[in-house]
Amino acid sequence: MSKLIPLKVLLLSAAVLYSQIIFADEKSDLLELSKAFNNNTYSRQLGDNFIRKYPKSNNLDIVRFFSAETETNLNKSEKDYLLFVRLYRKSDFTETAYFRVCGILYLSNKIDSLIRQSNDYLYLFPKGKYRKEISILLIKGHLLSQDYTKAEQILRRENISDSILSDYAQYRNYHNRGFIANAKNNPADLYFAGNILEKNKKINEAFSAYSDVIKLFPKSPEAFSSKKRIIQLMPYKPVLVNRYLFISEDRIDISPSREITPVNGGEYYCVEIGPFYNLAEAKKIRVGIRKDYGSSVIVKRPREFAIYIGNFSSPEDALDIKIRLSEELGFNGHIVLVRKNGKNEYYSGE
Repeated sequence: MSKLIPLKVLLLSAAVLYSQIIFADEKSDLLELSKAFNNNTYSRQLGDNFIRKYPKSNNLDIVRFFSAETETNLNKSEKDYLLFVRLYRKSDFTETAYFRVCGILYLSNKIDSLIRQSNDYLYLFPKGKYRKEISILLIKGHLLSQDYTKAEQILRRENISDSILSDYAQYRNYHNRGFIANAKNNPADLYFAGNILEKNKKINEAFSAYSDVIKLFPKSPEAFSSKKRIIQLMPYKPVLVNRYLFISEDRIDISPSREITPVNGGEYYCVEIGPFYNLAEAKKIRVGIRKDYGSSVIVKRPREFAIYIGNFSSPEDALDIKIRLSEELGFNGHIVLVRKNGKNEYYSGE
């Protein structure tokens, strides 16, 4: 007489067998995806099919990473990696996903997002394999956003001393003039060299540096920034020049390249910033303007306030302060002519 097997045991055995079959199918499908990825035949459709077939799989991170790695559209790839780092904090691919998305944000000139994601990486992976590369991207982000102090802090923390980034941060913080003579032919170098040349009123040379960035490295974030700088230079009708990086070091200085002409008569030029819509705001801004920009006054208009800075005999003399206000404080000012008539002063724009 055969021994009867309880129904409960039969059901359990069937469930185990079914799960083994499912697991075997999933393992086989995942192996096929891996082969396709390694053979450059992987497609997002293959990955989406796997996710629909195995929505609770423990291998979804692998599939999503494959999809992000093979996406050719920069914006879609960025979204894929950002989704990945949100969903999988402990995946074997998380560190690489952070590295990839930081690179994409840099190429896309999304500097604020780059700084945020780079800092996230350094916090999550303090001894990560991409630490130096991420740190350099973070330094570039701070330099492009003109936060030179933070850039130098990272340079010191990471002990990065043989880099153009270090040279540039040293220039901006301490006026180390050796940077420009050592500039190399890459977008960061050329853009930062142009930045210095512009600051020193070498308009044609700066225009040439920015133009080369756009011509030689059209997809770089520095090309995007160079286009904005060229727009600011166009009123001065710049022309292309050769050998703009070979200006002797004794002429590359933070101080103006010309002497300021003293003001005579009843007219002078100054730099206007504003408008500000309440007096308290205008006073707060004025307090933050250093004396080396020149004297400053607050002028009331019918519905707003403006701050007028400096006292110059020509618009060329006022240009240095205008550029410095833009670069160092972020104010896009205008050069205005002031005419005195008795006790009254009249202002007219550029």
